[in-house]
Amino acid sequence: IGRATIRATVAGKQRRSRDPFGSFNLDNFFGRGVEARASSQPVRINVKPLPKENRPEDFTGTIGQFRIKADADKRQVEVNQPVTVKFRISGTGNVKTVAEPKLPKMEEFRIYKASSSEEVSQQNDKLGGTKLFEEVFIPRTPGDFEIPSVAFNYFDPDKNQFRKVSTDPIQLTVTAPDGNSSNAGVPYSAPGLTIDSHAHDIRHIKKEIGPLQSTGHLP
Repeated sequence: IGRATIRATVAGKQRRSRDPFGSFNLDNFFGRGVEARASSQPVRINVKPLPKENRPEDFTGTIGQFRIKADADKRQVEVNQPVTVKFRISGTGNVKTVAEPKLPKMEEFRIYKASSSEEVSQQNDKLGGTKLFEEVFIPRTPGDFEIPSVAFNYFDPDKNQFRKVSTDPIQLTVTAPDGNSSNAGVPYSAPGLTIDSHAHDIRHIKKEIGPLQSTGHLP
């Protein structure tokens, strides 16, 4: 790391003046400024490569000491209704580079990434903080389901080894509201709900296109 240099103006020696009022002259009172320069010594850093032995296949490059926790905003939900799960990764290290944990395949849910944010803090003489990831889980069918444990790998430089932390599984109870189809591909339909030809957001699909005719001329 190269030298850090500052330049500043410092007060010089005061000049004697024969003028009895010379002491009220600002130049004589403070002295004439002199430009000074100061530099630090360069700092040498030895950067070691990450070990290849025992490196996890899903290692994303996170370095430090971390822990992970998962919380759901609800544990009971209806079919096709969202459940927001927050994955909170906290500890020491560069939290800005903490990668999103990889979720296992879950056929029971549609999963969408909602947002991510970080909060950086100083912990003793180390940089640290918290990285927050939000994921939305939408259950496809009713039943009792589990969002399984999610693993997160990082390299601990103090112990010179790769480590893994995991969340606790989240149990969900998914209920079927009236009008819900047993087919996961059919969306929820409330009792008595009908869609007519005057609907603006949903239109009927025509089986036959019918005759075509021009309705105007393009410029």
